Amino acid sequence: MTFLAKNKLLFLLIGLFIVNIQPVYAHGFGEKYNLPLPLWLYIYGGGATVALSFILIGLFVKLSPGVDTYPKINLLKFKYLAIFTSTYFIYFLRTTSSILLGLLILGGLFGDQNPFGNMTPTFVWIIWWVGIAFISALIGNIWPLINPWRNIFTFFEYIHNTFYGKQDENPRLILPAGIGIWPGLLLFLIFSWFELIYPTSYLPRTIAYLVILYSIITWSGMYLIGKNQWIARCDPFSIAFQFLSKFSPIEIASKNTTVCTQCTECNVQEYCRDCYQCFSVSSSLDRQINLRPYGVGLLSSQDVDISRMYFVLILLAVVTFDGFTSTPLWASVLDSMFDTFSFLFGRNAIVAINSVGLFFFPIIFYIIYQVFCKTMANLSMPGVSTNTVCRLFIYSLIPIALAYHLSHYLTYILIQGQLIIPLISDPFGLGWDLINTKSYEVNTYIVGPRFAWITSVISIVTGHVIAVYIAHIVAIRNIKDRSKALMSQYPMLVLMVGYTAVSLWIIAQPIVERT
Repeated sequence: MTFLAKNKLLFLLIGLFIVNIQPVYAHGFGEKYNLPLPLWLYIYGGGATVALSFILIGLFVKLSPGVDTYPKINLLKFKYLAIFTSTYFIYFLRTTSSILLGLLILGGLFGDQNPFGNMTPTFVWIIWWVGIAFISALIGNIWPLINPWRNIFTFFEYIHNTFYGKQDENPRLILPAGIGIWPGLLLFLIFSWFELIYPTSYLPRTIAYLVILYSIITWSGMYLIGKNQWIARCDPFSIAFQFLSKFSPIEIASKNTTVCTQCTECNVQEYCRDCYQCFSVSSSLDRQINLRPYGVGLLSSQDVDISRMYFVLILLAVVTFDGFTSTPLWASVLDSMFDTFSFLFGRNAIVAINSVGLFFFPIIFYIIYQVFCKTMANLSMPGVSTNTVCRLFIYSLIPIALAYHLSHYLTYILIQGQLIIPLISDPFGLGWDLINTKSYEVNTYIVGPRFAWITSVISIVTGHVIAVYIAHIVAIRNIKDRSKALMSQYPMLVLMVGYTAVSLWIIAQPIVERT
């Protein structure tokens, strides 16, 4: 078969799995659909697309763009957008988010304990956690602006300074040098356990208790080590949303790098971007809110420490584990281990097995990533440690985490997210109808099964293609010999193609009809 014939066959397969798809599944419908083609064709087609993108990128992308050479437009130059940076608008958002936090706690404690009749579960798990993650990645990081814990602490800090004088800015507790974001990583793992495994995490009162506990921890941490230090090092949500926002098309920036000298998060040798601390203390003339190409934030040359590398791996491992628990394979694991764990943990056997799975998934991901990075180092980067290679390429995994998050949760937020419409009128489940939306019924047909499957496939494949591009740019930026840079990417290509196949298999398991 000639090279041209092979390419025609490849494009035919790609076209089939993207275009000629019949209804498959929409998450949450409880219904299965037949694929028009065998699943293995979708998996091979996705892997072939990623491999083809590697070839094209290797042929045509020969130069590494500089840190600040990408095209961008400062949106603050447009007067009609000034409202979004006005003091009144910002205060409105901060006040609204702070009041909403209180309402969610009150609703969880005293409202209807039916999860579908109380706004707290829908808002926390769907609108906030899934929704803000999507907004952070696809639009920009709005969390520093609306973070209610930060805003409430800042308000009381202002009251204290007004009546009692400005307090000493030195922290009451100094974090150990080199601590990185390990505290935030630990809290993220705990949060993930509550989200995915804790048996009653869907109950309003349980959520309210967890929010109260987290509030106490957060405000105590801000008081002890300082607000900015806590957010940068210990707040799992600020860290997670910041990682996802590196892919986004909107960045905040400051032209005045002198403010970075007082910010522990900035590298003053390079362009200051995506640092809310520097942005907030800069003058209005130095502030920028830039529109930029998707993904360029992942090319930052700032050093990535080992804790940040682990956080990205855990972010990817957790969302993959969430999908994997819906597969028949995991069901068979539960079945095979149930008797043993029942003897040890009684009626908490399922919780224990899932906890072990959540614990080991990040370890498995780390081992696999280490093996491939060590191979890359041996091929093209002699003398460079494996951990250094791991840190260099870790941001290339963020598009994959985002793609899987999108494919796994999109129908979830579009269908179950509609519950917020009637719940706005009756947030506590007390029979109110404040804005005449209580009678709204969830439209399960707003997202058809065809759309759900196509979106999942395209999202996963596109995420891996972008990851290949990011890894390629990082390679040619750090390895001067272009042939060695390309050679270093062979193991990464195998990893990307393999994870594409695994992701498509996981997404398909609970939705594809077996014949």
